[in-house]
Amino acid sequence: MLCLTSLLAVTAGTIPSATSLAAKKGWYLGLQANEQVVTSALTVYGVVYFSTNQPKAPDPGSCSANLGNTRSYAVSYTNGANPNGTTDLPFILQPTGGLPPSPVIGKVTLDDGSTVPFCIGCVSPLESSRLNPPSSTSNPAKVRSYWFIQK
Repeated sequence: MLCLTSLLAVTAGTIPSATSLAAKKGWYLGLQANEQVVTSALTVYGVVYFSTNQPKAPDPGSCSANLGNTRSYAVSYTNGANPNGTTDLPFILQPTGGLPPSPVIGKVTLDDGSTVPFCIGCVSPLESSRLNPPSSTSNPAKVRSYWFIQK
C-alpha cells in the first residue's frame, strides 16, 4: 500500500541520502504554501520538468494584474534533488509569473547543418547538456519535419 507516510519528504535544495530513500517506497517534493503544479510533467534522460504557480494576494488599491510566482522545476526522478548533484534549488523563479507552457522537447537543424536539442518550458530554454542521450543509446531519435509552402 502506498500512502504519504510511506514516502520520503524531499525539500528543494537538499540531496536525500541513499539510506533514507531505501527506507521508504519513494519520495515526494513538498511545495510552498498555495503553490500548485500547473503544467504537465516531462521526463527526459532522468530529469523531470514541470512548472508551478503560487498565487499572490492583490495589493490593496492596485489596478494591475497580479499573476503570482511561477517556478520552473528540473528534478532528478530518482531522488527529487537538483539533477546537477548540487544543493542548488532545482527551480528558477520566472520573472513574468502567470501560467507557463508545458515542457516540450525536440531537435532543430540550424543553418550551419548542426542539429541541437531544445526544451521549451524547462528551467532554461536550451538545456542541451541535459537533453543528450547517454552514450549507450544506440537508437537514433525520431524526427518530425514540418514545412510551409508559400503561394
